[in-house]
Amino acid sequence: MSKIQRIVIPGLLFLFPLGLCANELHVSGRVFFGQEHEPIPNFPVSIQTIGSGMSEQTFTNANGIYLFTLDIQPSDLPFSLIVETTDFCTGMQIQKQIFIFSGIDIWGLDFYICEGIITPPEPSVCSTYFYFALADAPPLSVSFFDLSYSDATINDWHWDFGDGNHSSAADPNHVYATAGMYEISLTISNEEDCSSTKKEVVFIDENELFEAPDCQAMFVFTQDSIESNTFHFKDNSYGHSENCQWNFGDGNWSLEHDPVHSYDVPGIYQVTLVKTSEQCTTNVSMMVHVADNIVYETDCSALFIPLMQDSLTVQFINLSPSNAISYEWELGDGAFSNEYIVSHQYSDSSNYNCRLTVTTTEGCSNTYDVLLDLENRTFTGQPAFLVINKVDTLEDDASMPIRIFPHPVQQTAHLVLESLESSDIILEIIHPNGQLIQVEKSTVYPGTNTLSLNMSDLPNGAYLLRLKQNGQNVVTKIIKNF
Repeated sequence: MSKIQRIVIPGLLFLFPLGLCANELHVSGRVFFGQEHEPIPNFPVSIQTIGSGMSEQTFTNANGIYLFTLDIQPSDLPFSLIVETTDFCTGMQIQKQIFIFSGIDIWGLDFYICEGIITPPEPSVCSTYFYFALADAPPLSVSFFDLSYSDATINDWHWDFGDGNHSSAADPNHVYATAGMYEISLTISNEEDCSSTKKEVVFIDENELFEAPDCQAMFVFTQDSIESNTFHFKDNSYGHSENCQWNFGDGNWSLEHDPVHSYDVPGIYQVTLVKTSEQCTTNVSMMVHVADNIVYETDCSALFIPLMQDSLTVQFINLSPSNAISYEWELGDGAFSNEYIVSHQYSDSSNYNCRLTVTTTEGCSNTYDVLLDLENRTFTGQPAFLVINKVDTLEDDASMPIRIFPHPVQQTAHLVLESLESSDIILEIIHPNGQLIQVEKSTVYPGTNTLSLNMSDLPNGAYLLRLKQNGQNVVTKIIKNF
């Protein structure tokens, strides 16, 4: 998120006083783009009066002109107005503050956007720029505006809204089905066959829209479905930092974007990704737990990134799966929230343990923890995992060890069970998220028993196998790989 810089230009207007009747006050100006000061149409400008709380927003017309009409009373004078807009090239907010002592109209409050943008060098004759903002209705509706430069007439627009939908309009509106993160792109072409594309990653919910940060490291990882000590890491960083340096916490490292790493010894490892470019260096760390009986969830993994806007304010951006229907935030200082995206201000720059718990439409629940270090502006993530242990095992010699072959299972698992008595048993296959997905009933007899368990309809992956006998349970891990 770009830091907001406020540029205040005061102007004192000592003009003739109003009469005793109400009057209209007009405030107007233009918005220009680039070094050539081209008028920008459909660009948002807002106005507010200091003290009264009145605020309005309008958009420039085809000639880049905006106009506000205010009804004022003699008793309102004097008062102060702020007219503002945002330079989307720099992310800076531009404000003009005017002190009003009369009802005479105010013209010429002009704004200059992207003044550092120059005509692209030859042979390029077009460059893509665009702006977007939440529309008033319906929820998750976004308005897009093309602000591209071209020295020839643009005759083709191709918008990709990041959710599988597209548009060929110059300034389209689009309604998203769900809140989330989307990569938006616009490709323009002109009548001289010049083509240009620009992409932006945004986070959208019903009330707010945020651009992705210019420089923020982020990654995710998945556990290998066969080798539980092997992990697949994926660089999900934001911005234009291209160089990657991974530290896996065991003395090994990698410069690949999406490396695969296997750990030799069980333990807890802090994995760190450092991203560098000419403009910035940023890093993120996550704790990875490694053991044969540890399983990481894949179907409903909670995930978020804390964007530190200033020394005490944090924007918590939800990156959880789209099928999540509930969100429970614990922000580490006693504050809670159920919003999709949360903005929170802390009282001091301490360390805070933050947690997001999500629940999906299928009833899967998962958590993601972050240790937030505001003083050093860093954070360390901790994805949730399951520990598979034998529980409620049968007493003494009545325990039933299970052997599985072949393992991993391809189509059918053959189970070898030892039993001291005849009894009915129940075999259950359980997803790591706790969902019961298959149940088989059988009978065992004293001695060695061999049973078959059909897993042909199950997708590849790690599951839990639970054996129930006489009210007691044995749980172990079973892997399907075909």
